[in-house]
Order: sequence, then C-alpha cells, then structure tokens
Amino acid sequence: MTVYCLYFSPCGSCRSCAKAAAEGFAGEDYEEINLTNRSQDLPEAGAGDVLIISAPVYGGRIPLPLAQKIARASLSGAAAVAMVVYGNRAYEDALIELSDLLTQAGASVAAGGAFIARHVFVPEVAEGRPNENDLAQLTSFGKSAARKIASGSFEPVQVPGSRPYRDRSPASFTPVVDADACQQCGLCARSCPTGAINPKNPHETDITLCIDCMRCVQGCPEEARSLPAKAKEFLTTKLSPLISITRENEIFL
Repeated sequence: MTVYCLYFSPCGSCRSCAKAAAEGFAGEDYEEINLTNRSQDLPEAGAGDVLIISAPVYGGRIPLPLAQKIARASLSGAAAVAMVVYGNRAYEDALIELSDLLTQAGASVAAGGAFIARHVFVPEVAEGRPNENDLAQLTSFGKSAARKIASGSFEPVQVPGSRPYRDRSPASFTPVVDADACQQCGLCARSCPTGAINPKNPHETDITLCIDCMRCVQGCPEEARSLPAKAKEFLTTKLSPLISITRENEIFL
C-alpha cells in the first residue's frame, strides 16, 4: 500500500492541511506530490493505495488545472480522502466536485472535509489559519479516515454540494507588476501553475490562463507583483465583513 499526500497549493495552505491529515493517517510513511507544478500529474494508483488530496476553493469550485489532472488520472480500486480549503467565505460545490472527479477516476472516496485558511486576497480574513487547533483537527481527521479505510469495507462518503455545479468564474484581473522593483528573475513564470506569465516578459500575464491563485504575488522575492488597486479595493470591501466571522472546519466520514 502506498499513501499519497497530494495537493494543489499555490500559497501553501493546502499543503499544510494535506500534510497534517497524511501524518494522522500514516505517520511519516507517505509520498508527497505537489500538483501545483504544471508538469506533475497524479500517480497511477490501484487497490490498496490511498490518496489524501487537498484543493483550494476558487469561486465555489476547485481549480480547473487540478480538475483536468484528476479527470485524466487512473485510480481504479484506490481509496481517497477529499479535502477542500477555503478563505472563510463558502466552499459551495468544491467538495462534491472533487469527490465526483475522484470517483469518476476509479477511486472510492472514504472521507471528506472542508477546512479554513487565510484568504489570499484579504489576508486579515481568517488570519493565522490553519492554526494549531486546525492542524490538530486535521491530524485527527486523518486518523479517523485511516480507521474507516482499514475496516476493509466502507460506504463512500456523502458530502454537501449541488449538481450541476455552479458556473466556473473566469479571472477578472491579473496581478500588476512594479517595473522598478521587478528584477525579471523569471520565478513567477516558472512557478505559475497555468503558464499564464510570459517567461520572456514577466510583466505580461494572459488573463485567459490566469486563475488568480496569487502564487506569483506571494512568491515574488522583490514584492514586485500585487493586486490591481481597483480589484484590491473591491475585494477588501466585499470580504472585510468576514474578518469578524470564525467558521469551523467540517468533516464528513
């Protein structure tokens, strides 16, 4: 049996959540795979293997690049633990979409969860999460999933969400570049999960490919990339009411 810890994690929160659950499930005996990398697909998994997979929520859906990777995966006979991570607003159809895709690829989804993390657009929303309590819940969740899967026979988990899923929202903006600060190192282009940034001119971002994941903004060593001023103002106004709200993680077994 191989336990895979998989995540699409542009800004790190999904990685933290997936690893905490994987450690609860298998201690240190798991294989970590970063699906954020453009060239990385899911492993071919089969009977006896377990996939613990974590995805961010963008507009109530999982990111299209991840959905496409799962859709072409071969997971026949594997068990899966499906997790979505969201910025304190709502996860809507993301968890059921992730569960459905894993099932269509051949896996049996034994457990699901929706977990809170700092919002990538307005970091004051759910600031500091996942915190120690969240990570402890994730570890406990992994242990519970392990017990269920080890039983040898389990009913697939039922998770919230609607079919058909809500419409996928295209990017309405791309990060802007401070030309004076940018050193044209190319890190943003290399790390972009969709290849939206022109490697020859990182000041150019293709809005048809951008998924507004903020990886380029958070990863820039010169802090040369940022939200456009109008987008930042709009998002701050829209999301600031969530600062005073503390949502709880949701677990389904």
